[in-house]
Amino acid sequence: MRYHAAVGTGDRADGRTRPRTPTPRPSAPARWWRRYTTLRVRGGPGLETNRRLAKWALISPFIGLVAGLGAIALYSGIQAATAWFLGRGAGYLPPLPAGEGPTVVRPAPHPWLIVAMVALGGLISGLLVFVLAPEAEGHGTDAAIG
Repeated sequence: MRYHAAVGTGDRADGRTRPRTPTPRPSAPARWWRRYTTLRVRGGPGLETNRRLAKWALISPFIGLVAGLGAIALYSGIQAATAWFLGRGAGYLPPLPAGEGPTVVRPAPHPWLIVAMVALGGLISGLLVFVLAPEAEGHGTDAAIG
């Protein structure tokens, strides 16, 4: 076991300094942990503060949970809209991906209703943009960026 060098700790009555008792040097993992969890200066390696690390360690699971629930809601909404508009409205259900259900393509009883349902979806989305989000209309992403 290594020891730090003895350092004088003060004067005794006779004027001599007494050596401090040697303390054992921390192990390599303990030194590494202390180095990476201590306060760092801005621009240096590591995190700026332990408080910031703790904050993001507590917040990030909730962000992931909300994002996952949003993705599930979006997927379920797309499935419900497909079943409602194409399934009930036009009598046609598109085949599912291989491994997720039947991949057999069935003929549509009224093919012209598929076109009508797609046009209806475009009309509804256009009205939503026009009424609820007029700043979103324009020439696509170039207009949004510029």
